[in-house]
Amino acid sequence: MNLTISYKHTKAETRVLTEVACGAELKEARSRDVLIQIWEAVALALAMFASFRAEMFFLMCFFVTSLGFHLTNAINGRRKFWQAIEREAAGIADREVTLTIRDDGLHESTEGITSHVVWSSVKDFTIHKNILIIRLPANLNAVIPASTLKPHDVSLEAIAQILRERGIAETKTCAVW
Repeated sequence: MNLTISYKHTKAETRVLTEVACGAELKEARSRDVLIQIWEAVALALAMFASFRAEMFFLMCFFVTSLGFHLTNAINGRRKFWQAIEREAAGIADREVTLTIRDDGLHESTEGITSHVVWSSVKDFTIHKNILIIRLPANLNAVIPASTLKPHDVSLEAIAQILRERGIAETKTCAVW
């Protein structure tokens, strides 16, 4: 069996890959951080109330400022994270990739570099937002978007079926990524 496809890897795939790789981790970290931030806000509010009751207005102003700073960071944290991802993705140039699926494994070529991954080294795959992500050794991924896939008569599902036939596990959740 020999199937050769080509596709363009763009900045959009970098963002989706980050979303998939960090999705479950971010959700867990966010819920933990929210709990910590709530307790910190409560502690600041109690300190602010105590300083008001004790008529320590300078100290109260300090706690009001701290609470405002704390709430601003809590609200803007997620937005800043995705802005950093966008800045990083902006530095990545679009590139044309050729992937050949053979009996001995996957062969990927891009910008004059060819790599070969045997089937036993392919970890798993998932289809997320119309993009096939094949997880490879050394924290590498083959990210195949359906929108730029050539030839057009080959679908992501057809490639996924070949991976399933080779015994590669399909993950529905991104918790292990």
